[in-house]
Amino acid sequence: MSDKMTVHEAFSKAMSEVQAITKDDVNQAQRFNFRGVDSVFNTVGPALRKHGVVIVPEALSIESERYATAKGGQMRNATVHMKYTVYGPAGDSFTGSTYGEAAD
Repeated sequence: MSDKMTVHEAFSKAMSEVQAITKDDVNQAQRFNFRGVDSVFNTVGPALRKHGVVIVPEALSIESERYATAKGGQMRNATVHMKYTVYGPAGDSFTGSTYGEAAD
């Protein structure tokens, strides 16, 4: 057996270093704060690297539709089903999946 941490141990250690990611980015047009992808990567990335954790995303399905807004603008709504495989320093892994939705 490897003397390296299991994926569950390494992921737990990494996540213990990341307690919260605040919504510091601002959408000026609609006036709301959000948690941007750069903020997430910049906060989580160092802890994952430190503990030898790699997360590999895979899109299982993507559904997209276009629609007109009440003011006549064009929008696109996308719903994705993502699978994430989390690898640890010993080469073992676990997977999970989730759905996400966005309009732009």
